[in-house]
Amino acid sequence: ERKATPEVISLEPVERLFYEMVTQVVRNLASEMAAGVEGFLLCMPQRQMTSSMPAAYRAWMRDSERPDGNEVYEAGGDEDEIVDEGWGPVVGELRRRARGITSFEALRDADSKFRRLSQVASDLLKQNPKAKIVLFSFFKETLRYLHERLAEIGIGSNVLTGGSGLDKEAIIESFRDTP
Repeated sequence: ERKATPEVISLEPVERLFYEMVTQVVRNLASEMAAGVEGFLLCMPQRQMTSSMPAAYRAWMRDSERPDGNEVYEAGGDEDEIVDEGWGPVVGELRRRARGITSFEALRDADSKFRRLSQVASDLLKQNPKAKIVLFSFFKETLRYLHERLAEIGIGSNVLTGGSGLDKEAIIESFRDTP
């Protein structure tokens, strides 16, 4: 039986600070650009944070995720002078500012959404050890992050993404056949 259950999750202080900082940074950048771009610029960072704040932070900080595939270079070794060419002004500024207010580890430790997911999943699996849960996300980094976190608490998972170059049929079979 499929059952979608909406959840209301209260943000931890570090999550709220991160969300508000990202929103303000994007609004400030938008005010320096053409009129009417604020909503457009806010859409993707807010969707990514809503999916998973630790995953969004990690994706924005990960050098290998740069659109041009090049490494991030530091000018003079000072973190405030990080050159973020290729990321564009929004993510470049988010990278610079986020480092000053939080870390991946802090967001991970305070992850209110994962805390609730782990409670729901653990309860369901205690009631029915053969139960299977399907999670969807538009943000691939969230799926990677959840795969890691679920493994930490002893819940196995498979990640299936579009364009991943994986044998999707084998992953589906494994999901279907593995208890």
